[in-house]
Amino acid sequence: MKGKRASLERLCRYIARGPVAKERVSLTESGHIRLQLKKAYADGTIHFEFNPEQFIKRLIALIPPPRQNFIRYFGVFGARHKNRRAITSLAKPKKEKSVKKIQYRTPWAELLKRVFQYEVNYCDHCGTKLTLVACITSPMICRKILKHLKMETIEYEAKTPRAPPVIDDFEPDDLEFFDQARAW
Repeated sequence: MKGKRASLERLCRYIARGPVAKERVSLTESGHIRLQLKKAYADGTIHFEFNPEQFIKRLIALIPPPRQNFIRYFGVFGARHKNRRAITSLAKPKKEKSVKKIQYRTPWAELLKRVFQYEVNYCDHCGTKLTLVACITSPMICRKILKHLKMETIEYEAKTPRAPPVIDDFEPDDLEFFDQARAW
């Protein structure tokens, strides 16, 4: 790309140009809008005249759909051109900015500190910050660790949840309020 800065600038200006040059748009005495063409057509047409409503409709057609780029790339800048990879590989990668993560919830340790005035993230003995090493859920491993630390182990048996109560000889017709259609 060395020595081709002028060509690159011209290309960038072409890509970033507006849809209609304001110098080519004028208002006639009859209230119509005249759009001057850059070059005359083969049939000799040098301008178009629109009433304001027609002109606005033409401009609205140039507005891109929502959430889509206004600039469309063609040629080697087009998405499916065979030489696109050679062109885009010359671009330098962007530097990643450090994005601060937005915190939506207050951490539980901070909530405990507010409510109980107790700092759970720091050791009571030495005052250093605690870090999570592991989350152990296996009862066998928990027993081994507690046995090694010579701490008491208390095991609780998990009870199965009870079933809903059974009503003997239940007939829906026996209850007057059972019919929900009456309430409507």
